[in-house]
Amino acid sequence: MRRHLVVTLTEVNVHVAGDAEQDEAGQASPGDDDGSSHDESAGESGWSTIFSGEVKLDLLDASSTEKLLGSSEVPAGKVTQVRLVLTDAELVEGSTTSPVSCPSCSESGLKIVTEGAVEVSPGGTLHLTLDFDQARSLTQEQSGYRLDPVIKIAKAEEL
Repeated sequence: MRRHLVVTLTEVNVHVAGDAEQDEAGQASPGDDDGSSHDESAGESGWSTIFSGEVKLDLLDASSTEKLLGSSEVPAGKVTQVRLVLTDAELVEGSTTSPVSCPSCSESGLKIVTEGAVEVSPGGTLHLTLDFDQARSLTQEQSGYRLDPVIKIAKAEEL
């Protein structure tokens, strides 16, 4: 029987830091890691929302989730984090649908730290491919299913 892990994605945010905002590990400074999402105009560092809306994704079907989630102008610099905000998750097995709990999915979002390895050049276009680790992300507990997504940046390339 085929399983589907359907999530509703409502927002994608990226944080771009200038050199002064980064510590030695390439992370955003602590004052910038509050999970808030707000747009910054080009040329300034900070959070940018690149997608806002609602899209359903089946995380257990790689072919159906390979799609453009958002596009927006962001300032040049190092991308320190990508955050995905989810409002709903459910596991569908045949005719049975089970709710899936996901701590922090809808509040601060799922944080993907880039460790300073992703950079946007002035006027450049950055394409990120996110890889969802199915085996490590969904667990069954006594109370039901729990989603603790393990997501990595599989590819970051400038186009």
